[in-house]
Amino acid sequence: LNDAQRRFRARYLYSATSGKASAATTTNGAVAQLVFAISVQPRSTAAYSIEIDKMATTNARARPSTVFSTSAVMNQRVAVRPTALGEDLRAPGRSSKEQHSSGTAVVLESGVPVAVSTQDGDVPFKVSIALYNSSSGNAPFVDDSDNQWPIGRAGSTLPVPGLDQYPGPNSGAYIFRPNSSDPVRLHPSSTNAVVTAGPIVSEVYMSFDATLSATLRVYPDSDEVEVNYHVGPLMEEGSADAKFAGSEPSITYDTAGAVKSEGRMITDSNGYRAMPRERGTKPGYEPISEPAAGNYYPITAFASIASDTTALGVAVDRPCGAASLTDGAVEVMVHRRLQFDDSLGVGEALAEDECLPEEAGGDLVCRGLMVSGTHRVVLGSADGMPAAMRAAQRHNRHPLVALFAADTGSLDSEKASTSSTSSLAAHGERAEPAVPSVAYVASVELLEAPVVLRKRSSGGQIHALVRVSHMFGPGEDATHMTPVSVDLSNAVGYGQVTDMVEVTLSGNQALAEYDAKKLVWDTSCHSSSSGGDRQAIRHDDKGTEVELHPGDIRAFEVTIEVSDNIEALR
Repeated sequence: LNDAQRRFRARYLYSATSGKASAATTTNGAVAQLVFAISVQPRSTAAYSIEIDKMATTNARARPSTVFSTSAVMNQRVAVRPTALGEDLRAPGRSSKEQHSSGTAVVLESGVPVAVSTQDGDVPFKVSIALYNSSSGNAPFVDDSDNQWPIGRAGSTLPVPGLDQYPGPNSGAYIFRPNSSDPVRLHPSSTNAVVTAGPIVSEVYMSFDATLSATLRVYPDSDEVEVNYHVGPLMEEGSADAKFAGSEPSITYDTAGAVKSEGRMITDSNGYRAMPRERGTKPGYEPISEPAAGNYYPITAFASIASDTTALGVAVDRPCGAASLTDGAVEVMVHRRLQFDDSLGVGEALAEDECLPEEAGGDLVCRGLMVSGTHRVVLGSADGMPAAMRAAQRHNRHPLVALFAADTGSLDSEKASTSSTSSLAAHGERAEPAVPSVAYVASVELLEAPVVLRKRSSGGQIHALVRVSHMFGPGEDATHMTPVSVDLSNAVGYGQVTDMVEVTLSGNQALAEYDAKKLVWDTSCHSSSSGGDRQAIRHDDKGTEVELHPGDIRAFEVTIEVSDNIEALR
């Protein structure tokens, strides 16, 4: 465990019975994580039994990974990738086959990441923290009941008399407005770098400040660099942002100009369409006067930049803001702590504290929030980046769910220590869901009773609301723009679909019924930038096979004939 992980354990690990910090949290002396490879089929479970004593004494596979301290990687260039236990880090310069046999690697110089090694060679790659000092604006609180927002600049005409003397609004819950577009830039400390290498995962721990750190992880046969960051509490005494009016840190991934993005960036729109962005311009808005805040965009899934051949993409695990303020770099905001309200309705500063005991039975101690999250960073070909971002998005949106329970029995060393069970009803050779790679099952919701289908189910049937989607939006990826067919029986997996009807996404009415009564807007007086109104897509559905076009999200209420234990499914 690195320093940041220990801080989080001490702050957030609770006793399941008392609800207070467990004494074991700070005294058990845990120093490591157990990492092992697993295999889980779609919509199924895999159970693993762990016996710590036996593992420590007899299981040769559970050996510690090799830990390289700062001195071991200082003054040399090394490539961090999954390696055999006990094997030294491989230096770049080996043959292509040997160099890239284990997927992506992080290249270090003097303990600091300087490049990512891919199948196509090394691409410059640096990680830093941009600390934005929030603007206090000096604007007083104003009653906003008449929508008189004090968001103008000095010298402008404002609806509230006397506010023209103030330079602008505070940075707040609804406004990101730093007092300078040049943030305080924090780089990783080479003296605190720790490299841990093993056959399943290798990682580089970096510390930027007392409350800012990140761990870069690489896995075998993976093109992603997994970045696990720990941020907070912000504006603590002794930290780089201690005297800020408000702290808004972003993680910056920089290729040092290797990706010649020319001011362009792609962001997702609510995880659905890919939206082109261009630095310094926003169609329909006045010219951007704030270089940092004016070029930030909301993302829920990913942001990427590309040149003709190379691209950098960052997939996120939660909604946040992202920008590309310089060519070849993407930055993602990861936390905010502000001292002033922006006068737009919240009525208080975005400065949330949490009060927790620092020891079992101790007094509550109030501090700012600590945040932990994961970014999946991909450096690769420009042509393959849309597919890589969508795959990372699906990985983030549908993670494995880990459940833990005490094992009351002892582990028999003569028997397998894992077991796997599936909720899928076996029917012939189609026991597992089969979906084309460019489509995915967005959700399967079991219904107690049919909503649209009139026929009631028999004893061996269940009803479900199924939503399926094409992975790509219109025009997003030239190689994945063709319609695909999805067999709902294979996609759902519980059994054979015997009856189905397309419904609205909310599932409360048949789509045909909705289309027949919806309001038809008169658009004859408006021109279309594409030369005409977009015609409704005609789908070529055949039985239980439904067609998906790029940009499609379709919902179906289905009746499924289940051969397995239906009560277990319910």
